Amino acid sequence: TLQKVADNNVKALNHITSDRSISDTSPIRIEITRTQKELTLYMMELYKRSLTESQSIMIPGIIKGAKYLERMGTLTDHLEVLAVERLEKECYFTPDAMNEVESLSLSLQGLYEETSRHLSKDVPCDLPLATESWIHFDELLTKANNDHIKRLEKDQCSIEASLVYLEILSTLERIKYYLFQIKKLACYEFQGSSSPLEIL
Repeated sequence: TLQKVADNNVKALNHITSDRSISDTSPIRIEITRTQKELTLYMMELYKRSLTESQSIMIPGIIKGAKYLERMGTLTDHLEVLAVERLEKECYFTPDAMNEVESLSLSLQGLYEETSRHLSKDVPCDLPLATESWIHFDELLTKANNDHIKRLEKDQCSIEASLVYLEILSTLERIKYYLFQIKKLACYEFQGSSSPLEIL
């Protein structure tokens, strides 16, 4: 399901940086709902048994993970809405703005891949959890915001385009936040151990 959310993120971001027609992303909603039902059934089965200490940690983690996935799906849908809005309002994005969105998209794909590896237990979770790839995404986001302000000061973009662009950046930041929470769950709660309150 995480991979399908990632694929839909990529599609939505591709629509933002092109003038192609928008495809329907509703299948991701169906996939998330199916996953949530499967997780609920699994947890109901677990509750019928005597839980070990690690299982009693895992269950709340699974519930949180399902919520995070749902929120990421909602944010992906929102990216598609923004892509439609950009086309309908004829919001012009400068080549630099387009490049920034594309760079953030590529960086986010890498974060999805890293999180997926942790979920499949192929990669041990070493501290700090915020590896260079996560820091790089934050740096790209900060640069995109700063460069956007410079473009505004030079009257290189309209107010409407600016509002859409800033909403795209904000949405990507929130997706990254929930993705990082899933990575933390993969490294701790999904393994049956409590996570520290503050992890960098």
